[in-house]
Amino acid sequence: MGRRHRRVAAADQTPLPGEQEQQIGGVGNAFQVEQMGGAREEGGTPTLDMAQAAGGIGDAIPDPSFNPQQLGRLGRGHTLRTRAGADNGESITKLKKGTLFQPMGATDTVDGVLWTRIKAQPSKGVLVEGWCKGTGVETTVQTVYTPITDPIMPADHTPSANDVRQHGSGDCYLMASLASVAQSQPGKIVEMFNPHPSDTSSSKVSVRFFEIVRQDYEWVGTKPSWVTVDKSIPTRQAIEGTDGDDELQGSQRFATVKDAVYWPAIVEKAFAGWGLRESYLNGSASGSYDKLDGGHGYATLTQITGEIHTETRLTGLNQDVERGSGAYSPDLVAMFDRIKDNLAGGGAMTLSTPQHWLGTDREDMKSGKGLTGEDLKAGLAAKHEYSIISTSERGGLKYIQIRNPWGEEGQKYVRAGLMSRGALKIYEVSGERGAVSDVELSDLPRHFDAVGAKGL
Repeated sequence: MGRRHRRVAAADQTPLPGEQEQQIGGVGNAFQVEQMGGAREEGGTPTLDMAQAAGGIGDAIPDPSFNPQQLGRLGRGHTLRTRAGADNGESITKLKKGTLFQPMGATDTVDGVLWTRIKAQPSKGVLVEGWCKGTGVETTVQTVYTPITDPIMPADHTPSANDVRQHGSGDCYLMASLASVAQSQPGKIVEMFNPHPSDTSSSKVSVRFFEIVRQDYEWVGTKPSWVTVDKSIPTRQAIEGTDGDDELQGSQRFATVKDAVYWPAIVEKAFAGWGLRESYLNGSASGSYDKLDGGHGYATLTQITGEIHTETRLTGLNQDVERGSGAYSPDLVAMFDRIKDNLAGGGAMTLSTPQHWLGTDREDMKSGKGLTGEDLKAGLAAKHEYSIISTSERGGLKYIQIRNPWGEEGQKYVRAGLMSRGALKIYEVSGERGAVSDVELSDLPRHFDAVGAKGL
């Protein structure tokens, strides 16, 4: 579990109401928390306050959850077992020679045989965890924090949804929310950083989130919470003296950086260390990349913008409208109009899929696995969060455009025959061409379960 970070005020200043002051950095061999001041707002203008804490900075406080995850390739003939150190545990996966794995920091000896707990990746997008016999378990690649010397956002760059590419963590809710805000209100992304994201004068940057204020379990407001991080991102590096794979060397562990636009990776790092990601649920802290898996877009939109967003369930909408017929029920048209108006007003919205599509036509569509193990059906991932980008109307049909936070993989509609009106088929679109997909309005309640938005 992530550690709840210590809060230490600067010696000569009083923190603003609700302000969290913490310094989080990825330095050396650990993702660390230091006792330092955070950012504050004076007269509406953010300023970076690096004043030392009372009694001096002191030693860095390492969080074990952020120790670098080392990677390796297995030897021949390994079997992953489900039970801790038990040689009679059920065999769940035969691991081929060369399978990528991560040691999970636990070992056990049974009848003189060493067992190591690992997380292995026998195929793309699928992670399994269990116990493996120690012979041949060699770590060849480690994660290090690589400093960023360029601006985390070029001065002439306007944030956009295309900057965001989820990778290595199940934080689709965060990535989709960032993409939605960047698309609809790019200025809010710039305002998250102090100093300005184009500034290169400091090796650190503060990122602003908003803590949700609750009263009797109801959300009644938000208050700013700043996190200061080193300008560095986790990357893979071969361990000296081993044959670490060239294909992994220098690659990013989490959010993928493209065209030297680093801001999504920096926000992800700050959000991982913030420790308040789950506060809207139970007040617990996260404080770890490992704890980023799973969340809700509406809550994250609130924590990014400071404006209360809520979740609107789609299960009550009419699911009996034939795809491609255009004979929409009044409730579907009303929902479409609300989404359209919300976007026109600068709203940021997310759209989530259910855990499965039992009882719908998508249940029988072509299957696969997503980047972090999600069920994939004809280009749409289950238990996943998408950004709502725009709406359109053409050929008598209404569409909602969504973006996959992976930056790839989606769906398209094709008519079965040139003269056909009702037979609208769904096909997978792979690669970056599939990043943005159409959702024909009749499929909204069939294939999705909720919209995250403000005032929908």
